[in-house]
Amino acid sequence: MFYGGLTGFGGGHSVSYEGLMDDIASNGLLANLEICIDVAAASCWDDGVDSQTLFDMSGNGYDFHLGAGAGSSTDDPTFNGTVGDLSSSEYFSFDGGDFFTIKSMPASIQAMHADGADYTIFHVWYLANNAAAAYLCGDGAIGSNRGTNVNWESDEKYQINVWGAGSQYKQTDAGQFSTLPGWKALANSINEEGGSVSFFRRTDADAQEAYLNVGSATTFDFAFSGSASAAAYDFAIGARASGQNPTLSTSRFAMFALWSESLTAGQIDSILTSASVSTRFSL
Repeated sequence: MFYGGLTGFGGGHSVSYEGLMDDIASNGLLANLEICIDVAAASCWDDGVDSQTLFDMSGNGYDFHLGAGAGSSTDDPTFNGTVGDLSSSEYFSFDGGDFFTIKSMPASIQAMHADGADYTIFHVWYLANNAAAAYLCGDGAIGSNRGTNVNWESDEKYQINVWGAGSQYKQTDAGQFSTLPGWKALANSINEEGGSVSFFRRTDADAQEAYLNVGSATTFDFAFSGSASAAAYDFAIGARASGQNPTLSTSRFAMFALWSESLTAGQIDSILTSASVSTRFSL
């Protein structure tokens, strides 16, 4: 289904509603959408002119470098498949040293480690069956630098943590994934001031549209004393904090979206059950 097109701020790049972006629009979730990446969609690419940029399909211009910056380098993830085919064969693979780096930091990412944080992250990964921890995205560096990270831990648990000026403000672990390796569509909806309303959501071959419980609870309180200061590092996908601790070799990345609001479980499930996610990845 085609809903039209728009022009982003990143060099006048024209994007169309296809793949993940189409399903977000179809389900009425364009409000407060900050970033939308679907690596299989032609709109994420610049017709072969700029193969080192992954373009933000939301039209907001929050594009990503392959690797740490412009130009080809050894930290670039490798694209597999055919652009525009919109199948599970289109993804980026990693060799243990690869990641994406955002070109300009939106206020919504800077706000994730601040008081009143209110946002949703959605992403689709093929996670390797490996005992080591992996950073899926983030801008936080351990110890002395502010930021937020979303991780897959060594005990195969989904985790979010918030770092600030010398201390870790908050960390929450969700339950284990039941089957690895495999494709996982994951989401975390965070409302720092809302009480016990934040949650993790997932769909995969084992559980469709299910909570990743924290202990025995489906929701949790993610209140913390945040920092109003900017993060010291740029946001990365496939790593944290400008490419520190890249994700594991053999992992695959397909989609990322960020909203500057905490979506409901029903809203997230409308994406998890959409054609671009459920049908494409057989989830």
